[in-house]
Amino acid sequence: WPSSIRATVYARFASSDTPWVIFTKTAPDPGTVAELQAIVDMVVPGLGYKVENGDELFERQSEIGRTALAHVESFYSTAAFEGNPAAIQDHATWALHQDGPGFWRIPTPMEQTQQLSRKDPHYRKPKGYLRSAFINNIMRVLVRRMTGSYIRFDQPKGAVVLTMIAVSILILFTSPF
Repeated sequence: WPSSIRATVYARFASSDTPWVIFTKTAPDPGTVAELQAIVDMVVPGLGYKVENGDELFERQSEIGRTALAHVESFYSTAAFEGNPAAIQDHATWALHQDGPGFWRIPTPMEQTQQLSRKDPHYRKPKGYLRSAFINNIMRVLVRRMTGSYIRFDQPKGAVVLTMIAVSILILFTSPF
């Protein structure tokens, strides 16, 4: 596949309001075939390729899952967590807290999320929503895949939502709860 087709498909997928419905090999949205065909025809006019349901172009979600899994597994296999299920559980609980490091670049300290109310004047507010290492490492891969897109789509809200879901689920399943 010409790289510009893939980049444009990635960009379209990432900007979708319903990324869990489009571009899947199983039961995709009926308009997806037509949309992919329009992308192929625009990027490489006269190619003559006919997009069919279930083509390789459909499967983009698994990239988010694979990248998220690799990052979460790598994070929890460091010396601080290796052989220490209690440390993994503590961190995972904190990471999944609404102000934890799963989604924030500078999260609220763990002890504050456990001991203080968010309304407490001493509660330190998190900073950098959706800029955590978990989110950034996954989104960096996706943004690279969109480089060279022929179409400039909206913000990659669909990719962000799927990334948030993947991070949450993988942290939850990695922990020994």
